[in-house]
Amino acid sequence: MEKIVKNKINTSEFGDERLLLQVNDIAEMLSVHPKTMYAYIKKDSSFPKPISLGPRMRRWRREDISDWIATK
Repeated sequence: MEKIVKNKINTSEFGDERLLLQVNDIAEMLSVHPKTMYAYIKKDSSFPKPISLGPRMRRWRREDISDWIATK
């Protein structure tokens, strides 16, 4: 049985890439603090809309974030 790390999906089926990202993941991709990401999300109307997985759980599609980064 494979170990599943908290807050991360088992990536054995998908390679090393997770399909849904948290704010912390996006911040790491951009080398900024997560608080800076919340400012981007609030200010930039072109920032991709999240997928709501619960009342306090939002995730962004990796593809949408990659496309957004490419336009910057």
